[in-house]
Amino acid sequence: MNRYVAELRLPLPLYMPLGERKALSYAAYCGCTRGYWYIEFEKDEHGTLRPIGICLVVELEATQTEDAEDKALWAALRFGQVVTAYSGSPLAIPKLERLGRIGPRDGLFEQYNYYYLEGPDALPRGRLQPDELDKLLRWFALLDEDTQYRLELAARWYGMSVGAQDPLDGYLSVWIGLESMGPVLSARVHKDGPKAGCAVCGNQLGAKRDKTDAGIHHTIRAYAPELLVSRSLPDLANVRHRIAHGLKPPDHLRVEAEELLPDLQLSLIGGILTAARPETSAPGSGTAAPPRDFKLYPDARATFRSAMELPHHKPWFEGWLKIERHFTNVQSRLEADGNYIWGARTHLQLEGTVPEDAPEIAREYVIFERRGRSWENRPEEAGYPSIQVVPWRLRPLTPAWQRLLSSNEGDDSRNAEAQQT
Repeated sequence: MNRYVAELRLPLPLYMPLGERKALSYAAYCGCTRGYWYIEFEKDEHGTLRPIGICLVVELEATQTEDAEDKALWAALRFGQVVTAYSGSPLAIPKLERLGRIGPRDGLFEQYNYYYLEGPDALPRGRLQPDELDKLLRWFALLDEDTQYRLELAARWYGMSVGAQDPLDGYLSVWIGLESMGPVLSARVHKDGPKAGCAVCGNQLGAKRDKTDAGIHHTIRAYAPELLVSRSLPDLANVRHRIAHGLKPPDHLRVEAEELLPDLQLSLIGGILTAARPETSAPGSGTAAPPRDFKLYPDARATFRSAMELPHHKPWFEGWLKIERHFTNVQSRLEADGNYIWGARTHLQLEGTVPEDAPEIAREYVIFERRGRSWENRPEEAGYPSIQVVPWRLRPLTPAWQRLLSSNEGDDSRNAEAQQT
């Protein structure tokens, strides 16, 4: 096991005396060996110090970097949940700012800095096609009152699921959306009633089914049948029950929900479009953007590795190395197609004093594509060692999403969305 120190931020609307630190009580509850926290202040445009949230520093043990990242974020989430209950503030999703692997003398062996997309650039941009938006508005406007109400609810819960930072919230939202839409979708695709046979569902003629379940089952079979290879529909519903009723530890449920969520979101939006489409429209007509990943991921992490312990840099006491990021031109911030790519034409520089016998610190340019695609390092001058920069770990596209995106390769608008997803 290795020892790590992590520094995290929780953007919460709280304040207390400037500079006052508090030890993290019951650190074991948060999965760390020790920790402390304080309110962080920042000067506004008038030079006035304003509280911007809580800074949490924790020390923990982990086998490797990725394990330490997960444990640090889980510690901050547990801490944040209790703060939310105390303060009545919205649940704040923690941001991992820095992580350091430390040695026997509490000095640095490695330091990782995490860079996030901020403000409007934090979300991948989607290309708006007015005609397609007008078509979808017309579809909703022409629905009968009951269908309209149910599909509006389903669309609302779909949006809440896509925007949820925590997969537990996302799963609850997507399942409520599926239940809202289920009866109207079943009525649309099973016109002969709940006892009708269905080639998509595999339902035999005469087997009566609940309308809600029949609609949910149909859209999952149509868009993400992989979900039902090793699970049944009651199994998927049971995940919702375990989350809502606290029947399993949340960390275990979170992993399960995160795995299932993308395909359930796809099934929900597919079912909404199927139920909203007029009878006169051909099946498959109408387009909608695939759900984009709105989670607050770091766009990259800059990594410094030393061959020896740097005892003058002790993260527990804020002894971090200073890694500076500089944008070289406007293309560092915005690509021609509207996608923000952190690494393009970006200058990294490590500032600070290190022992003379430590490895030389370098500057470099980094190019990589977001969302888990290819990347490369380009040293500024030949022969320089590198500060390694790698994209954040992301889930790969599921087979259901790959199938949908590949089936729309000829559609330029869908291609633009696929690249951003």
